[in-house]
Amino acid sequence: MGLRSNAIICQRTTSSIRYMFGRRGFQVVNYLDDFGGAETPDRASEANRVLGDLLKSCGIEEAPDKAVFPTTRMVFLCVSVDTQSTTMEVTPERVSEILALVESWLTRKRATLKDLQSLLGKLHFICNCVRPGRIFVSRLLNWLPTTFNDKNGDKKHSSKFIPAEIRKDLLWWKIFLSKFNGVSIMSIENWSAPDQIFACYACPGLGGFCNGEYIHGIFPTRIAEKVYI
Repeated sequence: MGLRSNAIICQRTTSSIRYMFGRRGFQVVNYLDDFGGAETPDRASEANRVLGDLLKSCGIEEAPDKAVFPTTRMVFLCVSVDTQSTTMEVTPERVSEILALVESWLTRKRATLKDLQSLLGKLHFICNCVRPGRIFVSRLLNWLPTTFNDKNGDKKHSSKFIPAEIRKDLLWWKIFLSKFNGVSIMSIENWSAPDQIFACYACPGLGGFCNGEYIHGIFPTRIAEKVYI
């Protein structure tokens, strides 16, 4: 096991490399010891070469098995990005891992705070690629502060019974994760003229507009106090 400070030291080191790479006219994203970037076809090969030379000059060895030469499809942090179809999706290996975790939750009766935090972390990670996923983590988020607290002398590491509503959301993940895996990074079709759009901060109500029809109302207290947006 490594020291707690290892991660931040690694991040600071790669962030400095990202800065130097930017000074050379290229952009890259760094997360710990992983780098990922995008360039136009005429500059992609040069960017790859410059980054490799920069790593060597800093005395950092590049992992050949993780290096990816300029391509239109690349896996970065377990997400497959395709610049031709302008989509990104969770890799099959990651999907299998999440499904195994969800299935284990469906067979258990109790869970600890650490278990729930681990599950939420993994589900939130893939929500960027699973469009309706955020809807089916809201009850997990509501369950977190209302159940795992220090009131009545409960300890945060104690286990709690998993409610039926939570199991229903997890069942959705089990059935539909693979079907909804993949979202569009940007729209490439022609856009139509926009409708009127308006918003209000700290608004206690709800509203919607579709095909000339309006709907509006006030959030019930039981929802307004718990809703996460």
